This record gives sequence, C-alpha cells and structure tokens, in this order.
Amino acid sequence: MEKRLQLAIEVRAGIIPGEPMEEYSKNWYLSRDEFEDKDTWLAAAGAAHLYALTLQNPERLNWVRLEWVWM
Repeated sequence: MEKRLQLAIEVRAGIIPGEPMEEYSKNWYLSRDEFEDKDTWLAAAGAAHLYALTLQNPERLNWVRLEWVWM
C-alpha cells in the first residue's frame, strides 16, 4: 500500500534572496500514519524549526525560510 503524504516541511536559506543554497536545504515529509502519531509530528516540526533557527546567522547567510504544507 502506498503511503499518502500528509505534511511537508521545507527549510531553505541562502545569501542572495530567493536563491536557496542546497547545502542549507532540508526537508521533512510525513505520511498520514506518521502525522497521526503526535510524537513523530512534534519531532519533525521541532527539528525543522531548530534547524531554521540555527541558520539565522547574518555572518553566514542573509535569509532563512521555513515552509510547511498540509496535504
């Protein structure tokens, strides 16, 4: 049975606005079953937010974006 995607969280960052640098890009994708497990959902959301927070360093990058989409 194919797992259906329920949640996508993406963190992108870079120096030039709107041009993400691959080395700072990370994704978290959760299936419906994973999303229904609150511990799994909270762990993924927490990891994404923490990662975005660690990238907020103006000596290294100019922008950071965290986006999430519910399917």
